[in-house]
Order: sequence, then C-alpha cells, then structure tokens
Amino acid sequence: MTTRRLVTNPFAAPEAVAPPADAGAVVPRAFHQSLPGYAPTPLPPLPAAAEALGVRAVWLKDESERIGTPSFKILGASWATCRVLADWLGVEIAEVADFALLRAKLTAAVEQTGRPLALAAATDGNHGRAVAIMARLLGLSARIFVPADMVAERIAAIESEGAAVEVVDGGYDDAIRRSAEVAGPDVLVVSDTSWEGYTEPPAWVIDGYSTMMAEVHEAIAAGEADEPTVIAAQIGVGAFAAAVVRGFARPQGPRLIGVEPTLADCVTVSIERGELTEIPGPQTSIMAGLNCGTPSQIAWPDMQQASTPSPPPPTTMPARRCGCSLVMVWSPVRVGRPVPPGCSLIVTHSVSPATMSSSSSRPKAPLIRRRMRRSCVQAPTTTPPPRVRLRGR
Repeated sequence: MTTRRLVTNPFAAPEAVAPPADAGAVVPRAFHQSLPGYAPTPLPPLPAAAEALGVRAVWLKDESERIGTPSFKILGASWATCRVLADWLGVEIAEVADFALLRAKLTAAVEQTGRPLALAAATDGNHGRAVAIMARLLGLSARIFVPADMVAERIAAIESEGAAVEVVDGGYDDAIRRSAEVAGPDVLVVSDTSWEGYTEPPAWVIDGYSTMMAEVHEAIAAGEADEPTVIAAQIGVGAFAAAVVRGFARPQGPRLIGVEPTLADCVTVSIERGELTEIPGPQTSIMAGLNCGTPSQIAWPDMQQASTPSPPPPTTMPARRCGCSLVMVWSPVRVGRPVPPGCSLIVTHSVSPATMSSSSSRPKAPLIRRRMRRSCVQAPTTTPPPRVRLRGR
C-alpha cells in the first residue's frame, strides 16, 4: 500500500502483553553490562522539536552509538547470540551470561570438536552487522545474507566486521529464506524475525531490547524525563516494536504509536485485516531498514495487543496548548496526524523527526530536520547531541 493513514488498533489488550524479559535469575542487561563498551545511551530533551510539534516536551532515546555500533540492534543480537550458543554448548544460560565466561567456554568447545562454527543472519543492515560483531568478538566466522537492493556502504560495513556477505536475488524476505537454508550443526542462525519452526532466537532478540526500555524507565524515575503519555516507535518486522510494547503497555498506560513506511506497512495491513498478513513486494521505501513485507510471527501477538483503542486524534492541534511530554524510542519516520492533546511522547533513536501535523499542512522534511538540529543544540545535556541520519536494520 502507499496510503498515509492513521489506524486505530481494535484488538488492543494491554493486560495480555507478555512481561519484559526474565530468564530466571538472569536478565539480558546483566549480559550487556559485561560486553566491551557497554553504557546506557542518553535521553536528551528536544525543546525545538516540542515547539514544532505543539507539545510540552520531547525526549529522544539516542541509539546512534551503542556498544561500538550505530544502532540498538546489538542489544537484541548479542543476547540472542548468547542464548543460541548456550543451547549449542548444552549449558544453562546462567553459566554463560557473562561475555568473558561465554567466550572461554565457547573457545574450549570449538577446539574440542575440531570443526569451525559460524553465526548466520539475514539483514537490511544493522542486525546483520551486530551478529557479525558478536561473531568477531567470540572468534567465530559469520555469514550474512542481504537483499539485492542493499547499498554498497552497508555491505562494506558488515564486511568490515570480518563477515562473508551473500547478496540474495530478491528482497529482505528472500534473504530470510536463504539464511534458513544454511542452518545446521555448524551454522547457527541468529535471526530477528521468526518463521514456522523457528521462534526462540527471535524471541530472545526481543528480550535483548528490554535493556533499552529499562534505561528509559530508570531515566524517568531519576527525573530526567516525565512519565510519558505517548510512546512512538518504528516497525520493521516488529521485534523492536514488541519490546517497546512489553516495556510500556499496561491498562491506563501511555498510548503506543507504531510507525512504518507506507511502502512497507505489513503490520498496519495486518491490524486492518485482523490477522498476520504478508504484503506483496518488493518494499522500496527510502528507509531500507524498515522494508519488511511480513511481520514476525513471534512479535505479532504483542503488537496486536499493543495499545488501548481510542478514536482518531483531531486533525488540528493548537500550538503550545498540548501540555504533553514526548519520548521518542528509536524514531518514527512520519505520522500523518497530530498527537492528541495531553500527551507525553518518547521516541527512541533518531532517523527522521516525527511530524504530528495533518497531512495537508505537514512541515517539509528539511525544515523539520533543521528544527531537530536546533533542538539538539538547545538540549541541556552533557552528552553529544543526537544526529539526524537515516539508519536501518
């Protein structure tokens, strides 16, 4: 589809959403804290963006630098890799939920088998790069499958981590199918989307993103941001969106807004049809990392139950009268209508700023980008300002 639209979810049941990750006594953040270079990412306020949107305040969870990568994807990929390797080693997760311990046990086991071990993944960019990074850090090889339309710079970034990249004739869904074909005892697939018979690693990817949600909650508790009434997050296959839902969905909780490109709106179409739906390809939006045609089977139930049903918001909203605080989790690409009055919105990571105006009066992208940059300069924070860039999967 190509129609910009706002769809209210009639299936919402926040009380039925899965709880945040909990692997017994081990949570993903404990493993993340053992990784080289881990640190919580900043949640700076964006006052100029709030003024442009007509809301009281905006905060941005800036995921442009996370454990040495330009994306939050390393959170899901690293935890899923840890869980996959724990299964391969035949040990409990508690025995390897520390990076140094995992590497030591893995090195010994690979030497004992006498056969090389590889990690594999399909990707539009950042998930595959994150899997390649984990393979490099653990002394393994990596096979990464990418769609035919991936730009050379993304391929080069993955190859720079030591991975072998195979370009698949087709789109992202075709790359997924190719990665499934190579799975075996010596090739462990770490995918962020699920298919029939393959659900655990994608579920572990979702669990890994819970570290980011925990950081947001801690920042709110510390007074660095207000309790939000709106959370906005982008949707590809839905793994990250499902993590946001698990982190924030609750009865009488904040409104959750999922945003996806009109040319890759598989989750929106699924909500409209009331069932998980694959849309025709190829998906060709400018946001390559969101060019997905099929929602993840493991993420779909939580996305379907994501937010409280409500009537569509008004088409206009007086500036400076909303009284809301907006927290951005990663970043929506664009929303065709305004956030309703009285909201606080959190958007994580910055791709391009959300434009919460009616489609007939939507600000031009260059103007919004300039306002976002002014926002970053004005934000009273000691961390480097977030950068407005197009980043993807």
